[in-house]
Amino acid sequence: MKKSIFKASFEESQGLVTQGKFVLTAGITRNNNPVHMGIFNRLFTLVIIGYFAFGLVLYGLLFAMPEQIGRVGEVRLISVKAAELIHQIGTFLIPPSAFFYTLTFIFMTLFCLPKKNLKVQSYFYFSFYFPFLTCAVIALFYFLSAFAFNRFGFSGFLLQLVAGLGFIIAILYQGYRDARRRLYNEPRWLGGL
Repeated sequence: MKKSIFKASFEESQGLVTQGKFVLTAGITRNNNPVHMGIFNRLFTLVIIGYFAFGLVLYGLLFAMPEQIGRVGEVRLISVKAAELIHQIGTFLIPPSAFFYTLTFIFMTLFCLPKKNLKVQSYFYFSFYFPFLTCAVIALFYFLSAFAFNRFGFSGFLLQLVAGLGFIIAILYQGYRDARRRLYNEPRWLGGL
């Protein structure tokens, strides 16, 4: 009978958090731990790096670029059809982009508030990474779709999209199997999926 990764005992689950170089600290040492940063360092990090650098770059890539790229006479480096595709995808993805962009700024603002312990702090940081990386993936999707469309046409673009989603699912499944193997001390299987 195969065991689920969610039915492991406490002793079995300790194997996940006590292996490797990030033992129960989430990779944060005292020198780069924001719990030990002063309020001015936190505000500097939040305002200068967070709002201005990441905020402006993400806004430009998520909202301004897809809207402006489809203008007639402005397309020089890619084909007009690829620019239209970026514009259409950008228009379609405005609601999720706005949602994750707003979530990024909410969690970025929560970064400035002091946390009591490392566990609570880790929850805040990992919750910040998800919307930020989602915004980055959406912005990267615009460029990759245009490159695939320019090179292989619409059918090649769809084929690459399906293959990419298949690879993502395979990677997630492999991570699930690796976690289950480490939980229950199963031998490592060297075959494919």
